[in-house]
Amino acid sequence: MQMFVGTAIASGPLPVAAPAMPSTTTTDPVFAAIEEYERAYVECRAACAESRRLYERAIQMAGKSEVTIPDLRGPDAPAEHWAEPVAFERDGQKYVIADSYSFIDAYLPGDENKHLRQSFVKRLDEITAAQNATYECDPDEIVEGPAAAEWDAVDDLINTVPTTLPGLLALLSCVARLHERDPEMLDDQHIDPLVTLLGKAASALS
Repeated sequence: MQMFVGTAIASGPLPVAAPAMPSTTTTDPVFAAIEEYERAYVECRAACAESRRLYERAIQMAGKSEVTIPDLRGPDAPAEHWAEPVAFERDGQKYVIADSYSFIDAYLPGDENKHLRQSFVKRLDEITAAQNATYECDPDEIVEGPAAAEWDAVDDLINTVPTTLPGLLALLSCVARLHERDPEMLDDQHIDPLVTLLGKAASALS
């Protein structure tokens, strides 16, 4: 079972609540967008922490989803960018740690190694099944909803034009905070809307 792809999984400690918004929240819609983003951020971090707890417990109870296999590619095997580091060497034979079927296939090529490949694949499946048996619920599903909500909150934030100077300053502070927390949350698709939003806000407030 793969951990949910995205930046949320690499989150740090749970954040403290965002500072209270000024009285202009009643007139400037950007404050509601900021609050929604902060709420989504906190909820996503909590979901990530719970997902991580389930994964770590599964590893403690069933072990890591990996097997140690011999490198049987031969002495003339080219250096590949995907190659795993040598885990250890014994009697001239190198061994690597494989955590997927593709690595097992790559390091144990040829018909002569078919049964050896099958035995390691079976062992990898057994470990994965043992891990899955420890889960109270799917760790990926725990994160998917909150992560999607955080992305949606960022999109809404970038498309909400501040109508007051305090709102504009709060937005700039929030965007800086967002980027510091996770630079990947602001990707290329956000640049044009953000520039347009700041231009509209500057024109309206000048």
